Amino acid sequence: MKTKIGVLVFLSLAGICFSQNQWNLVNSNVTSNLNKIIFLNSNPQTGFIAGDSGVVLKTINGGVVWSKQVLNPSVNLRDIEFLNSQTGWATGASTTGINIYKTTNSGLNWTEVYNAYDAVRYPTGIHFTDSLSGFITGGNRNFNDLSSGFVIRTTNGGMNWVQESWNLFSLNGISFRNADNGWLVTWYNRQGMSYGEIYQTTTGGINWDGDGYMNYDGAEFTSLCHKAYNQCWTFTKFYINQQQYIDFYYWNGTTWIGKWYDIVNYKYTSVNFYDSLNGYMCTDLGHIRKTTNGGTTLINQNTEISIRLNSITMPALNKGFAVGNSGKILTNINLTGLQNAGSETPIAYSLSQNYPNPFNPITNVKFSMLNVGDVKIVVYDIQGREVQTLVNEKLNAGTYEVKFDGSGLTSGVYFYRLTTDSFIETKKMLLIK
Repeated sequence: MKTKIGVLVFLSLAGICFSQNQWNLVNSNVTSNLNKIIFLNSNPQTGFIAGDSGVVLKTINGGVVWSKQVLNPSVNLRDIEFLNSQTGWATGASTTGINIYKTTNSGLNWTEVYNAYDAVRYPTGIHFTDSLSGFITGGNRNFNDLSSGFVIRTTNGGMNWVQESWNLFSLNGISFRNADNGWLVTWYNRQGMSYGEIYQTTTGGINWDGDGYMNYDGAEFTSLCHKAYNQCWTFTKFYINQQQYIDFYYWNGTTWIGKWYDIVNYKYTSVNFYDSLNGYMCTDLGHIRKTTNGGTTLINQNTEISIRLNSITMPALNKGFAVGNSGKILTNINLTGLQNAGSETPIAYSLSQNYPNPFNPITNVKFSMLNVGDVKIVVYDIQGREVQTLVNEKLNAGTYEVKFDGSGLTSGVYFYRLTTDSFIETKKMLLIK
């Protein structure tokens, strides 16, 4: 095992707290694996998701409704990034090639700007430092073969790309704090052993220096979040005597600090911080955890799923979204605005006509629960396809009201259905734009 350079302070598991905060599913209307989610700094109401089968999802109302595009059904999109509200890139791979797409009108249209034959490698991360300079990292498609990674670089906004091979390496992510200074995380073989290492550049990606940074036998760096020069976080998975461990590290501007380590059977797939203290992280077994002290301690979040989560983001304080396999989108905020609409106990179950009706683009749906129980309200289009789930939780007896936002939908007739343990009712509404 190579020596780690720097002060590594292990707090033998950082105390995972068991205060549970609920994360609920958001309707995505897709079943493809979703691999990356972002929200725009310039407009936090706008967000994008990249997924398998060429899927790009977009929201313009803070995650309430996601509209779907398919760039190329044979390409599994791995990462997506926007430099501003209009200009963005997405990258992925088909069975035989690597593809990069660019938009200059906020995702309305996408143009393929790179298509290269490569049946060995696939892209793992994308980052642009400005409108001209961008990088894409890659790794080997064969999980057991860590050779043949790459960095693809552009200096003209993604119109032309140069591929630089990293023999013996798989690269798992890249991030820059400015045009010159950045990090990438690696996983590689040496004499039959796998290692993880962090590489730094101070020359805008022309040269990368890995000497003096962390190395671990059997290690794999799995995620990276970079907010500022002295704010960067990463996880690594490694083995000692066939026992799997997780390390969590923080860059303080001078050296990498080991926050804590633990023995686990999962790995962290994504980490994202809102500021120097508050962040979320997710795992390949469906866990979500929160920190309010820079990662020293973690707070368990209740997801009620065990499916792989691939990406998490914290676009605002205490506001999070995560995406994963089988089209799953999770959030910890109330997107529906569900509110109590009266203090009297109802005498029956009921579903009221939405108001206003016709509407554009927001309407209100009022309903009553006679007894405590599970309730679900789903909106369908005229062909019976599920458009959005407004409510899906257990409620006490009472009268409630929930908003429906049709911003991402076309004009037409829609139906909304209330389903409880003992009551079902459906009504019609009209969206006119």
